[in-house]
This record gives sequence, C-alpha cells and structure tokens, in this order.
Amino acid sequence: MTLENYPRKTVFFAFLLCPFFSGLAAVPIMLITVLITVFKKPSLIGEVRSGELFSLFITVPIMAQLIFLFPAVVLAIVVTFFKLEGRAGSYLVVSIVSAVVSSAWMSSIVFFFISEVENYQLMRNIFPVVLSFLLGGISTGVAAYWFLPRQRGRFI
Repeated sequence: MTLENYPRKTVFFAFLLCPFFSGLAAVPIMLITVLITVFKKPSLIGEVRSGELFSLFITVPIMAQLIFLFPAVVLAIVVTFFKLEGRAGSYLVVSIVSAVVSSAWMSSIVFFFISEVENYQLMRNIFPVVLSFLLGGISTGVAAYWFLPRQRGRFI
C-alpha cells in the first residue's frame, strides 16, 4: 500500500457513521429495558404503544449521530490523517480510545442535562455512559477491522 492508494473517503465515512450504527444497535437494548419495565409495572401496559417503540429504529440512530457528531468527525479525521493500517494493535488502540472518548462525551452530556434535577447521582444515570462505552468501542473496533487497509503479506 502506498500513500496514493490509501482509501481516505472510505475510512473517513466508516468512522464518521459509527455513532449511527451504534444507535441502531442500541435500539434492541432499549426495547428490552422497556419490556422489563412494563413487566415490573403491569399498569403501564396500556401506556406503551408499539408504533412509538418501533419509531426508535429511526430516531435513536439519527440522535446518536447528532449527539456524537463532533467526536466522530475528530476520530475520522485523526484515523484518516495518520493513515492507520489494519493490524491488531491499530484495532485495539482505536477501539479503546473511542470507547473512552464516547463514554466521557456521554458522561458530560448526562451531567449537563441532568445535573439540575434534584437528587442527581451519577450512579443512577450510569447506564447511558456504560452503553456508549461498549457500543463506541465495539462499533469502532468493527469499523477498524473492516475498513482499515491491510498491507499485503502482513497478517498481524
């Protein structure tokens, strides 16, 4: 692979769209938590509408892309600028760095919007932070594995 052959556009857009696909992966988790809540409180059975729940498949990925747009653009620019290659070390570094950045970003968003509420506790609102850590790390690790170019003849 030479400098001219590096797939800049593919790598850039792959990492730019990681929040969208993470949001799409988060929807089944959200649906499961809604089902658990409904089973715990049967009085909510008439309150939950299926059309509203299935609209999450549209709204959550778009909102995730909007919320994480700035970190995704920075990550995509950094990965494209440094022209990372497909190696196990690159996959691991990109995955860990993006997981930490996405959880820090979500933690600041949760603190900014919920800190004004009475009885604010970080541990009560830790679920979105942990979910963004897991989905951010997994989605960028998968994007790195699929879209970072490998050198010919090198497998590790």
